[in-house]
Amino acid sequence: MKKIFNTGYSQLTHFMIVVFAFFGFAYSGPLYASEKNSRQPLKVFLKNDCTILQEKSSIRSENIHTDRIGSELIDSFLSYEKKFLLLSNVCEFEISEEVMYNKDMAVEITMQNKKTEYRPRIFFWDDGKKKWIQKETLMNRQTNIVRADIHVCKGIVGVFADASDSYQGIGSWYRHAKYPNGSATNLFPLGTKLRVTNLENKKHTDVTVTSTWTNTNEKRVLDLVSTAFKKIAPLRDGLVRIRIEKLKDTS
Repeated sequence: MKKIFNTGYSQLTHFMIVVFAFFGFAYSGPLYASEKNSRQPLKVFLKNDCTILQEKSSIRSENIHTDRIGSELIDSFLSYEKKFLLLSNVCEFEISEEVMYNKDMAVEITMQNKKTEYRPRIFFWDDGKKKWIQKETLMNRQTNIVRADIHVCKGIVGVFADASDSYQGIGSWYRHAKYPNGSATNLFPLGTKLRVTNLENKKHTDVTVTSTWTNTNEKRVLDLVSTAFKKIAPLRDGLVRIRIEKLKDTS
């Protein structure tokens, strides 16, 4: 009797665990932001007028307040960063407490910006430091959309571009028989004339942008065709620190 009872009890316990597991999986209750995987950022897509594009955002419109910053306030911001061009409206956003935001989570800000030959980046206004903080930005040149992660539930953001026409980073090389003085970059449109300088030995070469790429590596800014790369460094170097400057159109 004892053996039968224990066996039946064991089977009943197993059955109940399966039932609870099934219903627990079927209904997990409301999932708040703080309960989500911190690797999955909250998505906020700001349109040109600073309103939310709902179908591309993970936060409901009623759970996030957005506003377009007035021109007077923008002027006070821009006085600090005169060398940057403003490519979008400056937008203020605040996620409501109902979303239960966790400071360890990222907020993925996506913004539309004006078409430009410069490299657009999302900047976040640090009110404590009274300055714009540049965020690591991914861009799509075809759609003029940029994206960056920040770790705040409210703030002021805008899209800017450096008007100095000069970039520094890592350059590499590739082979292309058709364009001996060609280069590949997503900083400038096709046909742009550039001067590329090796920062180690100061050697430079003038090239044309003959190819673009979708490059998520922020450190590598340009690839030279091998014949052009050899003018500033031996191919065995592979990677070199370079400066890129746009040449003025003399035509």
